[in-house]
Amino acid sequence: MDIRNLKEQVYDEIRLDILSGRLAQGQRVSATDLAKRFNISSQPVRDAIIRLTEEGLIYVRPRRGTFVTTINPDRVVELNSAREMIETFSLNHINLSLIGGSSTWNMLTLALTEMDRVVSQNRYDYLEYNRWDYQFHLGLVMLGQNNTITAIYQKLHPHSLYSMVMYQYASTMHGNHQDHAEIIEYLRNRQIEEAQHLCIRHIQQATAKLLELMGVEHVEDRIHRPDTGYSPAENFE
Repeated sequence: MDIRNLKEQVYDEIRLDILSGRLAQGQRVSATDLAKRFNISSQPVRDAIIRLTEEGLIYVRPRRGTFVTTINPDRVVELNSAREMIETFSLNHINLSLIGGSSTWNMLTLALTEMDRVVSQNRYDYLEYNRWDYQFHLGLVMLGQNNTITAIYQKLHPHSLYSMVMYQYASTMHGNHQDHAEIIEYLRNRQIEEAQHLCIRHIQQATAKLLELMGVEHVEDRIHRPDTGYSPAENFE
């Protein structure tokens, strides 16, 4: 097998192990053990671990080892607050000429169609749904045509997906799915402010549900007035 394909395959397998919970939050990750499992040398595994560390799904504690990231309530609030700011900023700077007849618009509408398809299936596949959900929200950001903002947003996705999978958000999302179609309709009608408000509500409802699943009390207070006193270094411990 081509070494590049091997690296991608190993990365995909470890990433899926984390997102599916087969590698649990806080679990130690051993490149040697994973290499034995895949029956390969340790270097492709180490390369995958580096990528996953950059994405925030794995963290390194000096002299103690490498571990799967633990998602805590503060981290959930931070991530979704960042998503909210980026999406509303992008819609506030939207290039209206992209609506209705651009590759970005086609990306949005295709993502909505595919999410509808996944939701309608007898066997609901959340990871597949999330892939299209991510494409939808990324498309909203891309409407602002700011490459730096788009790149920042792309780095948030693995963290958001991880928190949703870890706390079984998949079984609770159907109530918010219709928001996507409404956002498209608002944009099609050039009702940008309404689309922004719905994006805010959509993300805040997702945040609230995640915090509830994590057993957090006074959820509304946490969403609107998050605790800013914790150390960022503690996000991954």
